[in-house]
Amino acid sequence: MQKRNNSRLQKRLFIALSSFMIAGGCAANPGTDTDKKISKPTVAEQQPTEQTLGGDDKKKPGNRWVAMNQKEQVMSAREDLAKMLDIPLEKVVLSGAIPVTWKSGALGCPKPGELYTQALVGGLSIMLRVDNKAYRYHAKTGGKPFHCPDHLAESPSHDNSDI
Repeated sequence: MQKRNNSRLQKRLFIALSSFMIAGGCAANPGTDTDKKISKPTVAEQQPTEQTLGGDDKKKPGNRWVAMNQKEQVMSAREDLAKMLDIPLEKVVLSGAIPVTWKSGALGCPKPGELYTQALVGGLSIMLRVDNKAYRYHAKTGGKPFHCPDHLAESPSHDNSDI
């Protein structure tokens, strides 16, 4: 009989505790502001807090995120390719840079086995040339460009009006 009562008590306690947790964990306490609503952080607040742009002059105290303009994105891509190929910057020539809408968070360069957000993302497609060889760089709007090998490259969305 005692075991049955303990079992019932445990069930009641479990139900009460579960209800307590589902209901929010606590009742309103006198003297607290129950009118305030707790909101989830916005997408912008969940983003990385700072983007480094390669120079200390771009890293200013108090700036949470410093976006690159298109000219800075192209220069960053050229510098990265020159470093990657161990050649002078002058040998890296811009073939073209066009604003695009990428089909996902992969920014047109999905890596096998990785998961990406399935949302349209505004960005930039940069084509560089060294001698007769072309190199692709992709970036999101204001973001640091990265090299995208031809075998991984996807074309952007054809409708740029979505962004």
